[in-house]
Amino acid sequence: WGGAAGVAGPPIILFQMGGVRPPAEMRANIILILGSLNAGFLTIFALGGELDIEPVVLGLVLAVPYALGGLIGQRVFDPAHECLYRGSAYLIIALAELSSLPIY
Repeated sequence: WGGAAGVAGPPIILFQMGGVRPPAEMRANIILILGSLNAGFLTIFALGGELDIEPVVLGLVLAVPYALGGLIGQRVFDPAHECLYRGSAYLIIALAELSSLPIY
């Protein structure tokens, strides 16, 4: 399912990027899908009594640098450079996948 571990991220991003939609629309869809997944998981944890205060406080503290990163990405993102956007996204996905391999 994904959630905080980000397992759902790469497949969703690859699915969105495999289409022919404009980059701005792809970016908006990815943000909406992943944000909705996280909101859903947060709700499920809260309703199931599995949500402790410590992770919530940590999440609120980390929301500040996360939001700043999003703002920086918004400023850097230029839909006119679709090839650069797609190439960068594919590279980030590949690095994320390779770094998660269990190499012991």
